[in-house]
Amino acid sequence: MSAKDKFPFIFVDFPFGYKHKALKPYITKAVYLKTPLDVAFARQLIRDYSDKSVEEILIWAQTYVDSARQIFIDYDAFVSEDVDLIIDGTLPLIEQLNSIKKVMQVTN
Repeated sequence: MSAKDKFPFIFVDFPFGYKHKALKPYITKAVYLKTPLDVAFARQLIRDYSDKSVEEILIWAQTYVDSARQIFIDYDAFVSEDVDLIIDGTLPLIEQLNSIKKVMQVTN
């Protein structure tokens, strides 16, 4: 029995949604969790750099400013143009889930 036969919904944390040609036929709804770049940057520092040196943090911060930030901006524009729902990534988890339930017409 496949997962699609066993579960009513399968959530996949994968970038590009409908833009991924191989997965597009299997996607019912594409949801983009849009988080402001400053919040995403701070979350990444907390998650990935809490045990790093100040020098390593500053190197990543400079790399982010010099080149990575533009990649994230371009990605946001690319993905946002072809989704069913954009959710504010700063909302509490329960509110994010309620938004998804509405677009999927889930009761529970």
